[in-house]
Amino acid sequence: MRRAVQTTTVAFEHADRGRPAFVELVLPTATAAGALAFPILDGRVPSLALAAAAWLFVYGSYAIDRISERDPANRAKGTVVAALALIASFAITGVAGGPRSLTLLLVFPLSVALYGTPLVALLVPGSPIRRLKDIPYFKNFYTAFFWGLFGVFAALFSGIDEMGTWLFAFLFCAIHAFVNNTYCDVKDVARDRADGVRTIVGALGIRRTLVLLQLVNLAGALVVVPFVALGIVPRWALGLCLSGIHGFVVLAVAARPGADHERLAQVAMDIGWLAWTPVLIAFRSLG
Repeated sequence: MRRAVQTTTVAFEHADRGRPAFVELVLPTATAAGALAFPILDGRVPSLALAAAAWLFVYGSYAIDRISERDPANRAKGTVVAALALIASFAITGVAGGPRSLTLLLVFPLSVALYGTPLVALLVPGSPIRRLKDIPYFKNFYTAFFWGLFGVFAALFSGIDEMGTWLFAFLFCAIHAFVNNTYCDVKDVARDRADGVRTIVGALGIRRTLVLLQLVNLAGALVVVPFVALGIVPRWALGLCLSGIHGFVVLAVAARPGADHERLAQVAMDIGWLAWTPVLIAFRSLG
């Protein structure tokens, strides 16, 4: 059994090395673009500093997770690159975003460490879990929660003080992130089983998981409606309802026999965040 797990892990590492380099840039680029939507909602001019801080932070954070799980051979080099990206993100945030956004951003490295490294076992000797990722069915909710906080970070960075906008940013990002990261588990289901990580996909199976995600995706598209009705975000924010179309199409393609879940999860699903800002700008121009 142990040898089978080792063989599976090696196979995954080789598969990861064979991926195009641009794949690693899709998520940080889409996130940076998506972050700019929240200052627009508040009538502010999007900041290139926010986009840079977001890009560097997401790239650095996921580089750490990737190094620890999939590319141990390049751990030293990768750790330096990831650390430099994170430090640059913190510096930009401290200068351009202010102390509140910097304080919130500093929470994320700890969350990543607790999630993907044996830090829990070090902090709590005798704990039955080594990392939070080992808690059954916890990873998707945990990841979505911190992606929701990332939306709050974008609002704080932009000087937005309205708690209603913070709540909208949190929910909108968290729901979309839940769809994205849960679907990512479809391509990782064999790896997660080999690592002993129990996920929603492992429990429900791929078909039922995709049905669940279509419902969550619909909720993510419609969550803007009550915020518009309450006057928390402007009427033209209803353009964000279109975000559900992208998720629907990707999940529908994923449900087809022989779907390439690797490409759909790492490219097609993540690029949905790219559309938020241009959609808002277009709908704002229409009044």
